[in-house]
Amino acid sequence: MTAIPDTIKLPDGTCIPVIPPENAQESDSSEVLKEVADSMGKEAIEEAFRNGLPVTIGKDGKIIRRYPDGHEEIIGDLPQ
Repeated sequence: MTAIPDTIKLPDGTCIPVIPPENAQESDSSEVLKEVADSMGKEAIEEAFRNGLPVTIGKDGKIIRRYPDGHEEIIGDLPQ
């Protein structure tokens, strides 16, 4: 497994700190962002299905391609 860096350098030269998940703190803003991301993800899936396209998701430790007709195929394992 790759070690998490302390900082990430952006293309413009700005360095931003990396906060490991175990040290992250939830805030009202992060909860709102989670809700927005969830809603937008659902909309993206619905749009893909309307256009006859499959979506790739993670489920039960597997990478799964889900098709508009409801069938799924396992295409790999999620990293541990």
